[in-house]
Amino acid sequence: MKKRPNKIRIASFFLSFFVVLFPESFLFAATNTFLVSNPGTTLQTWTVPSDWSNSNNQVACIGAGGKGADSTTAALGGGGGGGGGAYASSSNIILVSGASISYFIGAEATSTGPASAIRASETWFNSTASSTATISCAFGKPGMMTATSTGGSIANSTGTTKYAGGSGGYRAGGTLGGGGGGGSAGIYGAGKDGSGGHPTYAGGNGGGGSNGRSSTVGSISASNFTGGAGGAGTSGTGGGAGGTNTVGDEDGHVGTDGGGGGGGRGRSTSNTSVGDGGSGGLDTSFDATHGAGGGGGGGGAQTSTASSYTHVGGFGGTYGGGGGGGGRHPTAVQIGGTGGQGLIFITYTGIVPGTMSAPIFSTVSYTSLTVLWTATTTADTYNIERCAGVGCSSFSTIATGIDGAENHYDDSGLTAGETYTYKIWGTNPTGDGIHSAGGTIRALPSTDTPITRTIRLRGNVRLRNNVRLR
Repeated sequence: MKKRPNKIRIASFFLSFFVVLFPESFLFAATNTFLVSNPGTTLQTWTVPSDWSNSNNQVACIGAGGKGADSTTAALGGGGGGGGGAYASSSNIILVSGASISYFIGAEATSTGPASAIRASETWFNSTASSTATISCAFGKPGMMTATSTGGSIANSTGTTKYAGGSGGYRAGGTLGGGGGGGSAGIYGAGKDGSGGHPTYAGGNGGGGSNGRSSTVGSISASNFTGGAGGAGTSGTGGGAGGTNTVGDEDGHVGTDGGGGGGGRGRSTSNTSVGDGGSGGLDTSFDATHGAGGGGGGGGAQTSTASSYTHVGGFGGTYGGGGGGGGRHPTAVQIGGTGGQGLIFITYTGIVPGTMSAPIFSTVSYTSLTVLWTATTTADTYNIERCAGVGCSSFSTIATGIDGAENHYDDSGLTAGETYTYKIWGTNPTGDGIHSAGGTIRALPSTDTPITRTIRLRGNVRLRNNVRLR
């Protein structure tokens, strides 16, 4: 089985991504979460953090890419490339801390129906279905032999900012070499189309670049022995070179920085090998390992039956890249490349717990009491401080990390009759809340201690009620 290359380059524009995409406050203490696990399997849930801010957040997604079409043994049987996934995002989404949010991560698109198959390729957030989700990203259509496989569309995505994925490469009438997969859209713009191929040249065709800006479409094969280059990624570089006639260089090169994979080398004689399409590259617009994916390169075509080289389509970039089509073979089907899965990205600048009301008290005794407070949903834990004496100001922390579900604390070891002041504050991943106003209470004073004396009484002495002898 062909493995997806693990070649990831850490881009230096990670910081600039935040400057362009988010308000300035996101640069400081932002919390980032990626939801990428279990694509195409089951509805999953994400718990809203306690420090979630409804006024400083953004949720974005990239839809899954379409699988490249397998080739046929027909004279012009090269497979078409799969479409790239769409991008969508919205800011300042209203969520409740502690709430459970449903979401789904799409797997590569392999079908346009029935509904159950389509659902496995959809990517959405905050609903049990894409049709009612707060954010959703359309998947790229799987590669075809008879029509263009469109990228994920704006119309089928949900969000305030939306970009379409690039279409997979296809040529009416068919091709020899496999078509390039479409690049996925990203935070900077639409994905670019993969190349559709040439009716007589056997070389595979380049995958499209991803994520707008300076990205480009994949290139068509220029000969039997040279694959088309992959399109550039968002920075204007990163397209994989096509395979060549040089021994050991037959496969299309892997794209980098969101560039498309190069097409594989074709062949027309029995003594030369044929190349696989190169995989699409992953850009680093979210972070060093998450971003838009370039389209996979198409596999080169083989016109002779004298040998059995494989020439499969290249994988689409990890997130949203369309797979390259398989190159034509006269006797054996060649597999189209796998499309990239979907992704959800969540970022927010957290808020500290709000200021709490002054605590109150119960079960006050000579040496102990219970401190009570009103819980807040923005706190994970609580801390308490105390000082002794009327008008005191020198506080010491007496308890930390009290579970956020609690609303009381039992304090003991007090001095009878002493006055105490307590303050409380909440904590969460963003930091500490402001300390509450002080709540003051006096421990019960001790009772008088009786003194026992021995007295002698002589004569007739009458003691009336309420007379105490000392």
